[in-house]
Amino acid sequence: MCGRYKQIAALQALADLFGIKMPRFVEASGVATPGTTLPVIRGDSIEHLYWGYIPRWAKEGKPLVNCRSETVFEKPSFRDSVQSRRCVILADGFFEWDRTQKPPQPFDIVPSRVTGFAGIWDTFNGRDGFAVLTTAAVPAVATVHDRMPVILQTVADCRRWLTAPDPALLRADDSMEFMLTPTGQFQRPANSDLPEDNNQLSLF
Repeated sequence: MCGRYKQIAALQALADLFGIKMPRFVEASGVATPGTTLPVIRGDSIEHLYWGYIPRWAKEGKPLVNCRSETVFEKPSFRDSVQSRRCVILADGFFEWDRTQKPPQPFDIVPSRVTGFAGIWDTFNGRDGFAVLTTAAVPAVATVHDRMPVILQTVADCRRWLTAPDPALLRADDSMEFMLTPTGQFQRPANSDLPEDNNQLSLF
């Protein structure tokens, strides 16, 4: 899962790169955590959306932070959103914990090329929330965790994702290079109880 990521690049520079609008109140997020509002590209502007996704038709439920790219076109919870409510989650890298170590060791994981992560969003009870799409980890990351975010490496990739739900963008590039750095930034692992797209939520 992806339970923490970071976004430290200057948002105005990203807005200029994409040629899109950025409201003055939108700021870089630093370390991003679920349950907070974070900058994403939606349509032709950078906006703050809540990290936590619930489909609009649900009567209740815990917000999902991730959804698996392998089933995003099939599951009722996601298939409408992936067709019509996609977003780019602005990010510079992400964090994962090596749970084979005691205590689990957090790693700061930075791709060699990244503009953002693929995401979907929906509106539940008047709040727009997003989930990060994940995929099987490439070998460089699999030494720490078996899943990772779907990384959009270039502005062109981001534009393709915003324009159409291209499954080719969801396949990880095994040749991508990563820098993995042990960090003591976190006192404990990202909450393992954070809901993901898995069997505990198969009713969706």
